[in-house]
Amino acid sequence: MKNKLQFLSKMPYYNTSVSTDKTRLEIIALLNKYDVKDYQWTQLGDKESVKFIMETTIQNKEMKVAVQFEIPILKALKGNAHKVVTVPREQAYRIFYYSLKSLLEATAYGVFSSKDVFYSYILTQLPNGAYKPLKDIVEKELPRMLVAGDTLED
Repeated sequence: MKNKLQFLSKMPYYNTSVSTDKTRLEIIALLNKYDVKDYQWTQLGDKESVKFIMETTIQNKEMKVAVQFEIPILKALKGNAHKVVTVPREQAYRIFYYSLKSLLEATAYGVFSSKDVFYSYILTQLPNGAYKPLKDIVEKELPRMLVAGDTLED
């Protein structure tokens, strides 16, 4: 599914009065509710992310893995001229909070496994010592792995 720009006023939490600081505290409370005790907030310039440790099963072994989500910098349309604007941080935070809440609930209640939901966000250490989410590594290698006409089926 391709992302399609929406009108700012039609997006969820338009004109929210909840500050980013309050939403950040609510995210921490949400993580604690689902027994995530180890987390880290990082802000570098205009980019923010939350990283936390979670337990999952990989190849029949219980493991603790680090997952990382970036707080989104969202774009939307505004006005009759369809001007592209950045969604206010407060609104983007609320969208992120409720998205993360849904993901945590889905895994907690067995709708999806934690692997199904969080696998692409697992941080993997590269040979140079840097960390990247698994999705970035797979995305880079996928074109090389697939030959024209191949599918992802076994």
